[in-house]
Amino acid sequence: MDGMDTKLVLQKEIIRSRFENGFKTYNDQAIVQEHVAQKLVEYMSILPNDFNKVLEVGAGTGILTRALLDSPLKINQYEVNDIVVSMFPAIASLIAKKGVKHIIENMGDIEEISLMSNSSLIVSSSVFQWLQDMPALLDKFSHSQDSGDYLAFATYTQGTFNEFHQASGVGLDYLEASAIRDMLERDYEIICENSEVCMLDFDSPRDVLLHIQKTGVNGLGVTWKKSQYLQFLANYPSMNEKYKLTYIPTYFIAKRK
Repeated sequence: MDGMDTKLVLQKEIIRSRFENGFKTYNDQAIVQEHVAQKLVEYMSILPNDFNKVLEVGAGTGILTRALLDSPLKINQYEVNDIVVSMFPAIASLIAKKGVKHIIENMGDIEEISLMSNSSLIVSSSVFQWLQDMPALLDKFSHSQDSGDYLAFATYTQGTFNEFHQASGVGLDYLEASAIRDMLERDYEIICENSEVCMLDFDSPRDVLLHIQKTGVNGLGVTWKKSQYLQFLANYPSMNEKYKLTYIPTYFIAKRK
């Protein structure tokens, strides 16, 4: 679109605000995010099932939290992180109801806060695409873990929201899976890597925008003029009178060298 850059600089305060405002509608719309969290936990079945301390990055409304705590994993201490600080009481209550007695609060921007004591497992789902500096965070993780500890995460990679970007000229600069692999291999041994394509169908481009808004993932800080919005509606690709939105999640499970 005229006047818009194709690659946007992430603005963390806008991201935090959009997610905070979108939490009430998030779970109803987060179909792909729910699937991705469940799939990540399935891949994690190759790991040991007993961890002293787990750090979850970007716990949000607890989609991954529930999936983890409903799995066979035994967790002694659960450290909770999310950029929206006000989410902690709800997540802590959920974890406590699942029988975990030791719950640690470490809220805030994961790229800015200090990590607490060593985590034998660090997990995250549908979060890392928002990072400003993934190599720096992976380095931070590696320095907080001992050899033999694990990192398991799912993030969206190149090709995600391709239709949205095609119609608007706006979007995140999603990394290629191979680039993330190269970053990880500096300090971790990758023991599982898988990608898949998830596509949602909508009746109109407006419905696509509403879906993005209600999941809070429009934290890009872009304000459209009416002419730009109308151009987006006209440009959005359709197939058989449906409007598709593509997500490409990639799953990584790695062991600290």
